[in-house]
Amino acid sequence: SRIPWLRLHALLQGEGVADGARVFEAACGTGAYLTRLQRWYEVSGCDLNAGILDVARGKLPGVELVQADMARLQVAQPVRALVCLFSSIGYVFPESRLRQAAQSFFAALEPGGVAVVEPWLTPDGIEVGRPSVQTYTSDDLHLVRATVPKVEGQTSVFDFHWLVVPRGGRVEHFVEHHELWLYTHE
Repeated sequence: SRIPWLRLHALLQGEGVADGARVFEAACGTGAYLTRLQRWYEVSGCDLNAGILDVARGKLPGVELVQADMARLQVAQPVRALVCLFSSIGYVFPESRLRQAAQSFFAALEPGGVAVVEPWLTPDGIEVGRPSVQTYTSDDLHLVRATVPKVEGQTSVFDFHWLVVPRGGRVEHFVEHHELWLYTHE
């Protein structure tokens, strides 16, 4: 399937995660995947950003969502699967914190459980200086996100410049700063 949450469900099923199992999402953001996964699983999640969690709570009433650092993650009960998507693991650095996160993920799983971690770019995988522009257009809203990635040491740095153009409103501009560590496969 080309729909990401359906692919994730198929992947989890293929790894023996049956419908009805407990699934935890580390760095769940606004809960977009959890809202989809809850049709099959008993879901819960965490994020470091309290404001983002408030958005997720609005979408997922009654679902346990906690503010937590992936490197210090603890769950109330072990889960059958833990997922960490959208390259969120890249925000966990240096290597000592990555190792702590891996240990936390392992400790959160019940015996035989599955962790699915979507990786970030490797040092060889980033195209430094290559501009990127994405747009969204509807009758009432236009969005533009532009960046030119750079590397500082082992860290990829992205300053996403956003233009928000609502119908009948004024154009807004803001910048999101992101730093993600460039891990090697090892």
